Amino acid sequence: MRSQISLVYLLLMANASGATAQQIVLPNGTERLSPELMASFKSALRDGEFPISEAGATKRIPLGRGYNTLAGEFRGDCISGVSKQESSQGFSADYSLTQVRSSEEFRHTLQLSASASMGVGIWKGDLSSSFFQSLDRNRFYDYLVVKVIVSGPTLSINKEAISNEARPLLSDPGRFYTRCGNQYIKSVTFGGEFSAVITIETSNESQRQELRAAMSVAAAGYGSAKASFAESLSKVTKNYKRSVKILRNGTNESIPDLEIDTIIKYSLDFPTKINMDTAYPYSLDKAYYSEVNVNLPRYEKEQVIADAWATRAGDIYADYADMNYYKDNREKLNFYPPLSESQLSEGMQKLTSVVTDLKIQYIDCLERPIPKCGQMKFPGFDAALPKRAQRAAIDAKQGASQLIGVIGGGESKTVAILGDWSAWSEGENLWWPPERCCFNIVIAPANGPIREEPYAGPKIVQGPARISVRIGDSHYSDNRSKDLVGIIY
Repeated sequence: MRSQISLVYLLLMANASGATAQQIVLPNGTERLSPELMASFKSALRDGEFPISEAGATKRIPLGRGYNTLAGEFRGDCISGVSKQESSQGFSADYSLTQVRSSEEFRHTLQLSASASMGVGIWKGDLSSSFFQSLDRNRFYDYLVVKVIVSGPTLSINKEAISNEARPLLSDPGRFYTRCGNQYIKSVTFGGEFSAVITIETSNESQRQELRAAMSVAAAGYGSAKASFAESLSKVTKNYKRSVKILRNGTNESIPDLEIDTIIKYSLDFPTKINMDTAYPYSLDKAYYSEVNVNLPRYEKEQVIADAWATRAGDIYADYADMNYYKDNREKLNFYPPLSESQLSEGMQKLTSVVTDLKIQYIDCLERPIPKCGQMKFPGFDAALPKRAQRAAIDAKQGASQLIGVIGGGESKTVAILGDWSAWSEGENLWWPPERCCFNIVIAPANGPIREEPYAGPKIVQGPARISVRIGDSHYSDNRSKDLVGIIY
């Protein structure tokens, strides 16, 4: 069974003997091979089959080279064989525009491995990995990820055998893992990749629901000439605060501006910029050593643990970014529950400690997968996290339903009524909390019958639905209220 490392760039790390990496780092963050090494790749495509020895793997192309998926690092030249071109000189393109919310969706869309998500190995300077861990990725923003992959010729290694360098290590799987990693490079695909994250900020939850609807239409219509795509993209472009970050650009070109419509047009034109002169080895396909020697461990269980760990770590990164966003915006936006200065400071300190613990345990796992990966314990985190809230004042003298807000599709929110009310025009001892009497929550789903339930305290409601409040009373004119509000968070 094979799996793929999406690399956008190919970083040939120093080999075990200490050779320096051959790379050119461009301002947009894309690592490129030296002209000499690129020439070797192009020559390999022309030559067809040729032997891959230990020296050939390092000095010409990385076929047969070891790779540690947990550490995100190239290792020794542990496989020898024969190189063969697997596909023609033609190129194909795959386009996507994806609305992304969760850490798991980010990892899937950006094709971030566990090592990339944790920012170790060759991923330390990668822009996608850095964005995943940054303060720019929080739950108060909405995101569209533009991604175009152009795939061309592929070189693979065949007739594989354990190399002379690695054969003495077969009797000691631990030493073999240290030297060779848990997989080897099976093939190299030429082409290019362009990806960018569009970040959009709204000032309230009603705006956010409108934005998400427009984003959904735009994502579904990406690349089409439909009027709905242009209209929804126009809404996203003109109505909201936005920013664009280029994560990977497989050309040397600079983009004239970072407006959304410019990025969309550039992405759709991107495949025309990739040919045999401009293509580079953007993707590596790897295989387990057990395909060559059945006695070598695959470390599949450890990889599953690492992937789950990386996704949960992504949630912690987002928790910290949420705290930071709250700190910067708590005076101008609605949040609930409010955090005191001490709660905010304590929460951010706890999260910093948790992130450190996560990385230390992960490094132990990648250095000694057995038994360290299985012994990892995710650190607990119990600090309060702020949430953006919809808030609407409730008129105690009003008998009709009063709208609080809207819960979007796929969302689960808490509905609460805060403050006090009185059914009498006077008397300081006659104030009641809403849950004591007479308040109903009215839930109007997007599809299905409207239901009305007595309010007995904060209640979790699944969207999509419109949420209103209704007071049941025989006389409304004498009702009073103190800070009576409905809130959805």
